Amino acid sequence: MPDGGGFSESVVLSRPQSVLFRATSGEAVLLDLATERYFALEAVGASFWSFVERGVTLGEAIDGVLDEYDVTRDVLVRDLDALVSSLVEAGLLEVTDG
Repeated sequence: MPDGGGFSESVVLSRPQSVLFRATSGEAVLLDLATERYFALEAVGASFWSFVERGVTLGEAIDGVLDEYDVTRDVLVRDLDALVSSLVEAGLLEVTDG
């Protein structure tokens, strides 16, 4: 799935069944009931996660976040790649080939 140091924009993002998601005033918290691991997301991460909940591709999530925030695509791709890597490593996000 990693493609040239990052994730391909065609991978599909999904929340594992054991992970709960709660949004509160521009932030979000993910909790894996199986491992009791949690992860807090600030505004941009919470926006990104709203796209994960829809089961979209990484590219679609990037486009959606770009519509909401004033950031260059290169910076957002780099930052979301790091976030996706952290979430996958923590077992809080699944990526599958699209």
